Amino acid sequence: MASVLLLLFSGGHLAETLYTAESLQAPGRGNLVLTMVGLWLVLATVLFFGFRRLTGSQSETSAVAAATRARPWFLGASGVSIALLVVAGLL
Repeated sequence: MASVLLLLFSGGHLAETLYTAESLQAPGRGNLVLTMVGLWLVLATVLFFGFRRLTGSQSETSAVAAATRARPWFLGASGVSIALLVVAGLL
């Protein structure tokens, strides 16, 4: 959970300090920055649900079963992370 919050705060801080409202509305770099912020929010949401699936059921003793339930969420998070890297590369 702490990693999700750190991800949100670091992304928000970068967008706030490097760009103004006018530059975010401009085509090109502004759209890419807004796309990155949106992807950060999607990544945080997907990671939150993945962590919930991983640690949610305390009655289940099998770590393999918990990891199997959380796997699709973490695979989705890896896809969103790759999209974030592509957008960052375009900036």
